[in-house]
Amino acid sequence: MEIGNSRSVAEREEEGNEIEVRDVARVVEEGVTITVVGTYSATYRKAQNQNRDKFLKQRGNVDSEMIEKQSVETTARCIKAWRGFTSNGVDFPCNRENAIAMLTNAPWIREQVEEAMNDHAGFFPKSSASS
Repeated sequence: MEIGNSRSVAEREEEGNEIEVRDVARVVEEGVTITVVGTYSATYRKAQNQNRDKFLKQRGNVDSEMIEKQSVETTARCIKAWRGFTSNGVDFPCNRENAIAMLTNAPWIREQVEEAMNDHAGFFPKSSASS
């Protein structure tokens, strides 16, 4: 294993992986996608460091609600783009505030995003089976 390749892994995960979003019944929502960065990316690491800094400032006064809020914010920071989302029939722009609202109100989407963030093989081209 060439340890020098570690940097290219982080860079590839920073580029993002587009996933097809499934509804609560796990059925693909046609045309609805989210692009996420991986947990080896600089974006994820920066979000984690920001969480640690917030927790350190609380000096031990951290509760489960705060931990959950920070977890949602970390996941929201890892969303680069999305397509196909609306709210009340109007386009739902991709920004951190909307991402937090979506992840909070649709836990099945949060689950899919977090799965994709941790699916490191998903950030690399699939090998073609040639014979």
